[in-house]
Amino acid sequence: LRAGRVVTNMHAIIAGAGSSVTLAKLGLYGAAGARLGLTASFHGDMSGAPGTWALTAPYTILTSGLYYRALLVVFGGSAPNFAGTGRTFVGGSDDGVGSGSRLNGRQGAQTDLPSPATIAAADQVNKPWIGVS
Repeated sequence: LRAGRVVTNMHAIIAGAGSSVTLAKLGLYGAAGARLGLTASFHGDMSGAPGTWALTAPYTILTSGLYYRALLVVFGGSAPNFAGTGRTFVGGSDDGVGSGSRLNGRQGAQTDLPSPATIAAADQVNKPWIGVS
């Protein structure tokens, strides 16, 4: 992203809404893992279509460079499917999301996007399509 750009919204395509979703948020992170912005939970708006959700506060990009987008979903039934992942979230137990070693996976006891996040090299090719505007 380029310096001076104001990010006010995040976008994702929900290919399958899942069931018993109790929390769903998107977030914006700097290259070092600082959380710069996040949406309110949109778990009640999982209509299976492209969605746009406002950040709780606009964020002005201070330095041109690399930024990360994050997705947090908490569910008790079937997992939602976000376009770009190529699959729904799988796994019966925690698989190390918090270690920073995966782009997506399953980890228990998450109540919000972390601040800061641990950013590390990832070997997964499943990346949800998340846009900013």
